[in-house]
Amino acid sequence: MPWFLHKELAVTVLGAEVAMGLPYVPDSHPFAKGINNDTLCQALWDATSDRAVPSGASEIMAGRLRAGDLTWFDDTFWFKDVAKSFESGSPDGARFHNKLDLGHTVSISGRFNAARITSDTSFANLKGRSPVFILGYATSVGADEVTLRPIVIATLLYDRPGVFPILMRERVRLWPQEVAEFVGVDFDKRLFQKDLEVLKGVPEDRVKHAFANILGEPETPKDWGGEQFDLWTDRITVNGERYQAAIAFKGPAKFHPMTIADLGKNGDQIDRLANTAADVLIVQHCHSVRAPVVNMLRTYAVQPGRTRRYMVIDGYDTIRILSHFGHL
Repeated sequence: MPWFLHKELAVTVLGAEVAMGLPYVPDSHPFAKGINNDTLCQALWDATSDRAVPSGASEIMAGRLRAGDLTWFDDTFWFKDVAKSFESGSPDGARFHNKLDLGHTVSISGRFNAARITSDTSFANLKGRSPVFILGYATSVGADEVTLRPIVIATLLYDRPGVFPILMRERVRLWPQEVAEFVGVDFDKRLFQKDLEVLKGVPEDRVKHAFANILGEPETPKDWGGEQFDLWTDRITVNGERYQAAIAFKGPAKFHPMTIADLGKNGDQIDRLANTAADVLIVQHCHSVRAPVVNMLRTYAVQPGRTRRYMVIDGYDTIRILSHFGHL
């Protein structure tokens, strides 16, 4: 659902031949503007998917983002002066910014021409704090600041045939209570931070074997330094559908709220999970899990052309699951 669209920049991504060949409807059509914007945005999504354009967050963490790169962010941004810029005709008066926690704080900001908004509804969606998908070119890249020239600012929707679409971010997260193999677990049982102490003496390998047993996975690989995951299983079932999952376990050696820094250098353990054929990316931890870790998992899950699901099993749900099945 596009709220801002720079059509000329979109053509630079698609190429003139591809852009001219899109099935636009005539301007005389009563809904021509909306239909043609959607057509162009779908083509942009397809091109981003075909080229496997990486997220800005993952590229920043890996130290690979460079000025001029095409990239994207799916996060909550603050917008300012969109209506004011539109009314005044200022070509770059509308602004957006966000601060990402990637182990260190990185500011993401940019300006755009509000005359390129797609509808009156854009004013409401590009005001204050709003979760959006931004595809654009990085115009400058510093150690703690990135500026972006946006091509499209949109809301990602998951289209369900015959049913009203839902936000993509609501579709991609999978909760432990949705997993059939965890049936009977009381996920509403109230626990407190002091309850996590019981996991302080439980080795990571023991937790891994317990989950393998609960899922009915007969093979539990030994740990080694170059592994992409700790457990690989196709025994996760949700609504009657089986999923292939890659799971990373974090034990009491990191007995504190999980941050991106706990997931390898530059958070590359998530990157390694994502570079598998898994349908679900799962991180388990013996303590709580901080928001930046969840955000990064979601970023990999909504990769254009490779949309997947992700799950976080924190220490509280770990206790509930292991206790229910007699492993704690």
